[in-house]
Amino acid sequence: MKTITVITFPRSGQHLLIWILQKYFSKNPEFNGHNPQKVVKAGDFYACQRGGNNHCDFYPCADLRTTYQAQHLVYSFDGRFDTPIENKSANYLLQYRNPIYSVLSLVGYGNEGTVRTPEEYLEIIIDTVFWWRIWVNRWVIPYVSLNASNRLLVKYEDLVNNPKNTIPKVIKYIEPNEEIDFELLDKVIANLDICPKHGIEEYKYYPEQKKLLQVLEKVAEKELDRLHLPKIWEKNETN
Repeated sequence: MKTITVITFPRSGQHLLIWILQKYFSKNPEFNGHNPQKVVKAGDFYACQRGGNNHCDFYPCADLRTTYQAQHLVYSFDGRFDTPIENKSANYLLQYRNPIYSVLSLVGYGNEGTVRTPEEYLEIIIDTVFWWRIWVNRWVIPYVSLNASNRLLVKYEDLVNNPKNTIPKVIKYIEPNEEIDFELLDKVIANLDICPKHGIEEYKYYPEQKKLLQVLEKVAEKELDRLHLPKIWEKNETN
């Protein structure tokens, strides 16, 4: 089993993919390894979640058993990044998503957390789309056409819309000798109810902010096209 460095933009399926892999490699679709403060054993698969209140803040993980270390890009309004120095010999798995959906998932579709006003939501949305563009241009877009053996690009949209095709690619990247157990995989997918969960219309301030969201997606259009990411709105939609 390879040792994998996972770099994700927030709300791109990092936790979902870890849960899938834990259930699959443990051979138990009921396996519950959701404990980000620890490296949890799931067969030969050991996952560390880095940063914040998670298992550790080291790269690579201080636990030598770790085979899969996942971390978000940590970004802030003053422009500081907390990402590991790129290691050309490492095996990377990069997870990403349409930034509009990422940020709406990040702030919540309702009025959760400390975010209260439409203006606060708007500030976070604009800032997140800005940093998403920087992030994909650094970590993802340079590798889209390279087909590098030590880079696997995973779209959130593929993971939830077509898990039976996407998950085996991830498993084979991690363990090239694995003979995919599709019966087990079907049970894992069913256990986690993997499918799209939210629509854009569920966003609390969607009616009044729709036009701005469309503009922000247009700002990111070059990156969306380069990554073959589905857009929320068609180019000719103006209302």
